[in-house]
Amino acid sequence: MSQLDNSSRGTNALDLQGAEKAIRQGSDLGFFVALLWLTVVILSIATDYGGVLDQWNDPWMLIDGLLLAGLAFGVRRRSRTCAISLTAYYVFSVIFKSVTTGRAPCIVVPAILVYFFARAIHATFVYHKLRAIQDPEYRAVPRRAYWFLIPGAAAVVLLLSFAVIGEFMVPTVVIEGAEMKPRCTALLRERGLLHENEQVVMFYSTAFFSILRDGNMLTDHRVVSYETIDDKLTVYQATYDDIVEVEVLSVGNFFEDTMIGIVTTSNEGFVLFASTEAGGDKRLLAGIESRIGQTEAVSPPVRGP
Repeated sequence: MSQLDNSSRGTNALDLQGAEKAIRQGSDLGFFVALLWLTVVILSIATDYGGVLDQWNDPWMLIDGLLLAGLAFGVRRRSRTCAISLTAYYVFSVIFKSVTTGRAPCIVVPAILVYFFARAIHATFVYHKLRAIQDPEYRAVPRRAYWFLIPGAAAVVLLLSFAVIGEFMVPTVVIEGAEMKPRCTALLRERGLLHENEQVVMFYSTAFFSILRDGNMLTDHRVVSYETIDDKLTVYQATYDDIVEVEVLSVGNFFEDTMIGIVTTSNEGFVLFASTEAGGDKRLLAGIESRIGQTEAVSPPVRGP
């Protein structure tokens, strides 16, 4: 029995032809996922249909589709790194979608895709091992290429890390309603924090990773503050007609948020928090006052940090 035959038995009986077939299957499925991803994103952006498609209505998600396509191409070129990255990125995407939407996906299709992606990972290693046995001079990657691949891979990992952190983290400043991601707006509507025909004017959260943990927002109809403690959601709200007083309870700085008190016609009150960064607290205060018809603040104006 030849050395090549023995090696084939040592790699789950995959020969060179079988390894190439598994690599092609993983690559083809990678291209399929990328194409489907891009189609759904483009369709949701073009039609602005809303509903289930609303979570895909984000031009930045086109980058994810292109990245999947690039990794699938790398798998076709028998890259072990791309095969591992494709599998990891797909699994991450499925989990991320489940977490952000609060819906568990159908596990059958992802499980099938992960199986073929994992087979492609195994096949890339088998392919290069068998090629090295056939030709002792064979190198999967020329030695000089490492001078470019290692810094390039480090840069990609760094960029992806910032992208992942940016996706997970809630903005740390007061943002305009138009700046909110569609999936965040959809989540607020789904939980009843935002009415069907209501639009967000300004929003700020003291939370880091979950927009449902805490929020302070102005809509075109109301002022809303909410928080989740021990899985219990508490909402404080007032229409602009019901607000009789707006008071700056505490002026914030770089480390602390400004606290804005709201008093209603029923003599009830609640507090809004706003970051001082980029004058967000001033804009939030001015937004409330302009909508309740006040021309002057009922307390000293908010000072900068």
